[in-house]
Amino acid sequence: MPGQGPHCLAGAWGVAEPLRFDNTTRVLISFLYCNALIFGYVSTVFIARWMARTYGVAGVPTESLFALFAVVAAPLSIASLALLYPSVFFNVLVLIPSIIWSMNLL
Repeated sequence: MPGQGPHCLAGAWGVAEPLRFDNTTRVLISFLYCNALIFGYVSTVFIARWMARTYGVAGVPTESLFALFAVVAAPLSIASLALLYPSVFFNVLVLIPSIIWSMNLL
């Protein structure tokens, strides 16, 4: 695909004209996305801690919940590298088994 690269977004997904960003915008989007992922991870841990207290499992250390969700999210983190390849079909083929693996780890 000529003209494709890290500066294009949605170039191979049927959009007539791909979105193009300059370096500053790409760094900003990456930074905000990383912050959103960290916020989601930490909030999931605190929600699990709240649920443990609500359902009578007191005394669960927060560190063990961080470790639990790190282990459960590991297959999804590794499989997310497939998103670098711009094929939706390939991404689905890689991510569905990793979701099943993560669910099995729960």
